[in-house]
Amino acid sequence: MRKVKNLKIQKIDIIIILLFFILFFLGGFFLREMIKCQREFDALPLEEKQRIILSNQENYNTEYINGTITTINNSYYYATTCWYTTKVTVYCEELDDEVTYEEKVAGVFNRPTFWDYKERDIVQVQKITVTDGYGNIKRQYLGNLVIP
Repeated sequence: MRKVKNLKIQKIDIIIILLFFILFFLGGFFLREMIKCQREFDALPLEEKQRIILSNQENYNTEYINGTITTINNSYYYATTCWYTTKVTVYCEELDDEVTYEEKVAGVFNRPTFWDYKERDIVQVQKITVTDGYGNIKRQYLGNLVIP
């Protein structure tokens, strides 16, 4: 019985050692490729380096715009304490997009922020604009609702 256990341990040890060597050689290969890319980048003229860096750089700008509540679902239930849930969907004409905000709160004296709002109410929505290093707009999307 003792020899069988030692054989199992030896097989597992061999597998672990083989995996280690495979990962070691793969890591060396990727490191060599990274060094090669860095040398190619260093050989480029300064203007080309700046163009590459600026084209890969992203800037995030935030502004607040008006949106209209299209649907609002309020629910309430009692399980040891009061639980309130609100799900609000807001449509923004400027981006022709929707964002959904969901809030769940507990407590007798606590209610969700948008509990008293109705459909077609105007609320503030966060608009996020992503630009590249040159100021060209890559994409625009709606962020969160602004909590009053």
